Amino acid sequence: MSQGDQLESTNKEIFEKTGIYQGEFAVELTDDAVTKDFPKWEGVTVEGNKIHFAYAKVRQVMGGIQYSVEEGGEPIGFGYKFLKSIKDKDGSVIWENRNYRGDVVDVSGD
Repeated sequence: MSQGDQLESTNKEIFEKTGIYQGEFAVELTDDAVTKDFPKWEGVTVEGNKIHFAYAKVRQVMGGIQYSVEEGGEPIGFGYKFLKSIKDKDGSVIWENRNYRGDVVDVSGD
C-alpha cells in the first residue's frame, strides 16, 4: 500500500468515525447547487461546481455537510442532494455521496 493510499484511508476513516475533518479540502457539488452567494472567506475559492478550502473544518450533520473556516465561526453548508464528494488536498476521497447518480439513464426498459 502506498503512502497516498494510507493517507486516503486515514482521512476517510477519520471522517467516517467522527463526522469531522479539518485541513485543506475541496467539495464537488452537483450542477443544481447554487454557489453565487457563498461567503467570500479568506482561503476559499469557488470555481464552477467546486469549492476549495485552504484550511477549514468540515462536519457531517443530520441534513448535509457544514463548513467553517474559523473555530467557533458561523458554518455554512449544503444538503446532501447538492453534494458529490469531498476530497483532501491530494485528491483522495474523504466522503462521497453514495446516492448521487448524476445523469444516469435507465436503459432497462422497465
